Amino acid sequence: MGEFDDFEDLKSLEGAGTHVAAFAIPIVVGPKLSSGVQLISGFIPVKALLGRFTVPSYNPVSRIGYQRMPGKARVNQLAAALRAGSVDLPNSVILNIRSQDAASMVSGGHLHLPGISGNPTDDQIIHVVDGQHRVLALSKAVSDGWEYGEEYLLPFVCMLGGNELEEMKQFYLVNSNAKPVRTDLALALMKRMSVADPSVMDELEGKGRAWQINGQTLVERLANESGIWRLRIRLPGMDKGQTTMPSASMVKSLQGVLKSPFFQRLNQDQQVRILEAYWEGVRQVLPAAFSNAEDYTIMKGVGVRVLHNLLPDVIEIIRDSGKSTADPNNYEEVLAQPLLEVSGYDSEGDEVTGDRFWLSGAEGGAGSFSSESGINRLTASLQKALPNLEIG
Repeated sequence: MGEFDDFEDLKSLEGAGTHVAAFAIPIVVGPKLSSGVQLISGFIPVKALLGRFTVPSYNPVSRIGYQRMPGKARVNQLAAALRAGSVDLPNSVILNIRSQDAASMVSGGHLHLPGISGNPTDDQIIHVVDGQHRVLALSKAVSDGWEYGEEYLLPFVCMLGGNELEEMKQFYLVNSNAKPVRTDLALALMKRMSVADPSVMDELEGKGRAWQINGQTLVERLANESGIWRLRIRLPGMDKGQTTMPSASMVKSLQGVLKSPFFQRLNQDQQVRILEAYWEGVRQVLPAAFSNAEDYTIMKGVGVRVLHNLLPDVIEIIRDSGKSTADPNNYEEVLAQPLLEVSGYDSEGDEVTGDRFWLSGAEGGAGSFSSESGINRLTASLQKALPNLEIG
C-alpha cells in the first residue's frame, strides 16, 4: 500500500480482523492510578496489536473520542523511516483495555490477550491513548511489506479497565504538560548528532535543512571566537547577561547567506572570516551601536536579520569591484551611505537618520520595521541604496 489517500484508508489499517491469534505478553505490574486503575508495562510485538487496536479520534458530529485526527503525512514518513531502519521508537505508547475484566488478563507475569474471531468487541479492543502516529506507522509499515515489522517490540504502558474518561484524563495530562524542545537546543543537538552520524546530515539535506547545521556551526564559532559577537550570542543554557541575540534567531537570519552560491562554496574558516569582516565593516560605520549594543537594534533581531539579508548583495558588489571579501574596509565603503542615510520616524513622529535611526525603542526608527513585512521593506530600502554592479 502506498500513501494514505484519505482517512478511511488509514483507519482500515487498524484492523477489524477476522481471525486474530491469542498472545501472552511478558509484563511488569506497576502502581495503580489515583482512580484505582492498574498499570502494567512491557514490550508488545506489533503483530499482537494488529487487528485489535483502535485510535479514539474525536468525531465532531457524535462528539465521541478525544484525539486529533492522525496526520497522514506524518504516518507515511514514519512508516517509510521504519522500513528503512533509520528510526527507533524508544518511548512508550500508552494503551488501555476498557474491559472491566481486563485485570483478570494478567497472570504469571504475562498479559494474556485472547484470540478474536470476526470483528472484535469493545472489550477486546486495545485503545491507543497516546502514540497514535507510532502505532499507525508500524501498522502501515507492516502492510507495506516490512519484513521484520510484525516482530518489532514496541514499549508500552497499559491501563487495565480504564474508561474513556480516564483515557481522556491521561491523554490531556501527557499532551498538555509536554514542552517542545527549544529551537536553540534542538539545533545544537542536531549539529552534535550530524557530527557523530553522517546519515543525519544526509537526511537533513534531503529535507532541505542542512543549512541549519551549517548555520549552527558558524553561530557557535562566532559566539566563541568573534571579537564582535563573543558574549553577544545567547547559546542554549546561557543567561541573558549582555547577550543581544538568541543563537536560534541568529541561525535563521543566516538562511539566505548560507544558500547563496558564492558563500556555499567557501569552507567554514572562510565563511567565518567573511562574517567577521562584514560585521567589522558595519561597526566601522556605526561604532556607537557596538559600544552600547543594548541601546541599538544593530545587534538585535531587526538589525541582524536586515544586515544578513543584505550580505549576499554586498559580497557580489565587492567581488564585482575586484576587491577582497575578507577586508572590513570594503564592507564599510559599500555600507556607509545606506546605513547612515536610511530614515524613519521615532514615536513622536520626528524623522530620524544615521545613528539615531538604529536606536532601540521610542527614540529610534528601526523598531517600526520589526514585523516580517517591515523587515522586508527595510531590506528593500537598503538594497536600493547599495551601489549598482558594473558590466565589464
